[in-house]
Amino acid sequence: MGKKEEIMMRVRKSTFVLAIILASLLFYIFVIDLPSEKKKREESKLIPWDIDSAVSMELKVESKNLDVSLAKVGKDKWQINSPVLTEADDLTMSLIFSALKDAKKEKVVDSGDPKDYGLDRPEMVLGLENQKGEKIKLLFGKEHPITGERYLMVEGSKAIYLVGSYVYRQLSSDLYSLRKKDMIPEGTIVIQSFTLSYTKPAREFSFKRNEQSLWDMTLPVSIPIGQDKVADILWDIVEGKADEIIDNPKDLKDYSLDSPQLVVKLVTEKGKEYEVLYSWTKDEKSVWGMVKGEKSVYRFGRFIPKNLKVTSLNDLLDKRPLRSSYYSLESIEVEYPNGSKIALKKENDKWVGVENAESLVREITDIMASDAIYKGEIPPDAKPVFKVIAKDPNKEVKVEFYEGTEQGWAKDLEYPIVYKLEKLLEELAPNLFKR
Repeated sequence: MGKKEEIMMRVRKSTFVLAIILASLLFYIFVIDLPSEKKKREESKLIPWDIDSAVSMELKVESKNLDVSLAKVGKDKWQINSPVLTEADDLTMSLIFSALKDAKKEKVVDSGDPKDYGLDRPEMVLGLENQKGEKIKLLFGKEHPITGERYLMVEGSKAIYLVGSYVYRQLSSDLYSLRKKDMIPEGTIVIQSFTLSYTKPAREFSFKRNEQSLWDMTLPVSIPIGQDKVADILWDIVEGKADEIIDNPKDLKDYSLDSPQLVVKLVTEKGKEYEVLYSWTKDEKSVWGMVKGEKSVYRFGRFIPKNLKVTSLNDLLDKRPLRSSYYSLESIEVEYPNGSKIALKKENDKWVGVENAESLVREITDIMASDAIYKGEIPPDAKPVFKVIAKDPNKEVKVEFYEGTEQGWAKDLEYPIVYKLEKLLEELAPNLFKR
């Protein structure tokens, strides 16, 4: 055998040996190691199946005196069935399932005395069932003295595990945290009309959406109103979150809801009606509310009491004399008592007409009133300084502006509304006095 043939033979042998080594390595990786790692990962998962497939939940929390049963009623919606029948809070449920989704458990011992880990009398019990009927019940015990993790046991198994403290914290809820905290199972967008009926003194205000989905007042008079103010009132009624919920109250007199101070009637675009009762607490820092015919009373104590207290028609008026913003207006004309005029127009999102058009428009649209007064009067010593005609896609507004001795004034030329401005006009719109 020549030297060349000998070298080729050695190469073939080396290649064969390497092939065997590579095959063995691949066999180990794909047949032994990867399945083993996959099995370990699967075994380390707190919930052995896809948590999104869960359809029912039972949760008991000793420290919160909680024993609740929930069921999935929609794609991402949950309902509390016991101890009270009501919707579950979307955010709270989302956070719970997010915590469970990637939670891992680490085995401590294959078999141990549950008493040593506080699992003979668990502080929390979580039961879940999925669409296939597969069930799991998790028992949570004492806190690890160093890591803060929780000891855990799966019912039916003797193994003791540790699980992250964040899982326990997220699950450790009370009934208030789990339940939906607003009274109306609708969004503000579907409300087509609503009425506020007050007692002592009696007054009523009604509102209805128009074709532009803006709010028109229908009672007591048909005049322009502040869209933001009405939207805030409706938001608090429909979306407001309660600070406290009392189920099956013994006597509505305890909450003054036997003779409510405010009755709100809501009508959705599909014609569904809700009647909501409100009464203020003695300190007027909170308000009790309930939907007529329902069995729960809600206490609201942050922003709602203030927003719902509409004492007069003036509370509902827009404090902007032009009733439009810098961004919504399309043209403005300013006319002075001597007959001179300024014409301003928006073109390609820029205001044109005079050299400082942008500054002028911002000054005019930034004018705010400290008070808007229905059927108010301009003081006799106030002098007219200019008239403004402002147009947006939905309306044209004509307003006469006056300068008083201490502050400016404005008068709507179509509706009987007078505006008492925050400052003198010369301070609010100095460029308009330089023309």
